[in-house]
Amino acid sequence: MFASYALMIGAWIYAIVHNIHNSFMILYLGVVAVSCGLYSVITLIRVIKSKGLGLKWLLIGVGYGAIGLASVFYAPFARLLCAVFTRWFNSEFWWFFLSDVSMYYLYKYYMASHVPAKTSSSHVTYDSDYESDEESDEEVQRLIKPRTTATTFRPVEQQQQQQQIVYIPMPYYNTTPTTAYYAPQTAPVYY
Repeated sequence: MFASYALMIGAWIYAIVHNIHNSFMILYLGVVAVSCGLYSVITLIRVIKSKGLGLKWLLIGVGYGAIGLASVFYAPFARLLCAVFTRWFNSEFWWFFLSDVSMYYLYKYYMASHVPAKTSSSHVTYDSDYESDEESDEEVQRLIKPRTTATTFRPVEQQQQQQQIVYIPMPYYNTTPTTAYYAPQTAPVYY
């Protein structure tokens, strides 16, 4: 993992120093396309081999992500988006919007496939040693009955006088601290 981070940082430094054309497309969008594509294929194979839980959400999420990526990579599609939705809704907007939609559906996939569904029971089951006599009913009523509490009011103690606040300026100001000086960079000091 560390080697991949070092490789990416080194590639970015090399691209910036040598002013390589399309370095953003290769080092950002290319990495996103490869990593998300590999994740999608591996997860799709795993879901198909298992019970298929969440397959619908996975396919929708991957589809939205692919359309968002195509809005940046495929120039005719990017021009179509700008022509139809004005320049304010350009391919960059659609990339970020559709990637967020994709993340939402991948979340739904995860919840459908990894988190067990809550089972709601319409009937109550009891232990085999359940007692149905008067004594147990009294115990239940004692436990269910709400407690009565008396409300008591306590007088509020006299509040202390507020202490004088002295603001201490940052060292590079070369001024002495006074109460009239305000330095928002520091926290107030209370004596």
